[in-house]
Amino acid sequence: MTNIFRYGIRFAFLPISNLFGDDKLDNATPTEQKTDKTVVQPETGWDRVKQMFQTDEFGNVSPEANTILQVAAMSIFVGSIYGGVVNSRGAYIEFMKNNQATSFINHFEAKRQLQDAVTKSFAKGAFRWGWRVTLFTSTFVGISTIIQVYRGKYGISEYAVAGGTAGAMYKFNMGPKGWIVGAGLGNANCI
Repeated sequence: MTNIFRYGIRFAFLPISNLFGDDKLDNATPTEQKTDKTVVQPETGWDRVKQMFQTDEFGNVSPEANTILQVAAMSIFVGSIYGGVVNSRGAYIEFMKNNQATSFINHFEAKRQLQDAVTKSFAKGAFRWGWRVTLFTSTFVGISTIIQVYRGKYGISEYAVAGGTAGAMYKFNMGPKGWIVGAGLGNANCI
C-alpha cells in the first residue's frame, strides 16, 4: 500500500501518470555508485530543466535549448518558403485568368502588376504558413525535450505527450472539440 502512495496519488487511468513520479536518474554508473551521497545532493528533474535554460560560463546555451532554437529557425524558413510558393503560384494563375482581356499600356505595366500581385501573395502565404509550422514544430520539440530532460531518459511517451499537446495548441481557436481532435491527431501521429 505504501508503494502506491510513495509519490503521491497516482491516477492509473491517465496516460501521463507515470511521468511525474520518476524524479531521479535510474542508471547510475559504478563511479556514481561509489560517491559519497552525503556531500552531493541528488539531482532532481526540475534541477535539470532549470539547467537546460541557463547559459554556461562562456554564454552558450545548452545543447537541448540549442536544438529547440534551431528547429524554430528552420521551421520558420521552411514554412515561409512553402506558404509563399503555394500562395504566389495561386496568385499567378489567378492573375492570368482575370487579366486575359485587359489591355495594358505596355508589356512592362503588365509585368509590374503581375510581379506586385505575386510578391504580395508570397508575403501573405509566407506569414500564414511560417508562424503555424513554427508554432507546431517548436511546441512539439520543446515539450518532448523538456520531458526527456526532466525524466533523465527518453522513450515514446515523450513524443506522444508532445504531439498531443502541440495538436491541441494548434487547434486552440476551435474550442474544446478542436482541442480533443487536435490532441488525438497529434498523439496518433507520434505513436
